[in-house]
Amino acid sequence: MGVLHDVFQQLNCVVDQIKSEAHSTYPEDSEKIDYIRHIRNSVAHARVTFVPKETVMFTDINGKEDECNITIPLKRVGDFLNALQVVYELYVQNRVVKVARH
Repeated sequence: MGVLHDVFQQLNCVVDQIKSEAHSTYPEDSEKIDYIRHIRNSVAHARVTFVPKETVMFTDINGKEDECNITIPLKRVGDFLNALQVVYELYVQNRVVKVARH
């Protein structure tokens, strides 16, 4: 599939390790939750809540009855952001290489 796909899978593993709780009613998450997709949707639709000094919760809701909630302790958010930075850097490098080839 590609380097970025592999890195996104690694990022999903990071979230799986640092989360304090996660629940999804999305059928496609029956085997494994796609944390990154749900966090992206949550942020894009401004469904992020904080419990001061404790947790951040990402909520992804579709127009039907499906919902995914992912809770990460604030003390572990830095781990997630560091892993996300690696993905961003790889994305930029990949874009630079593609532009240089054209």
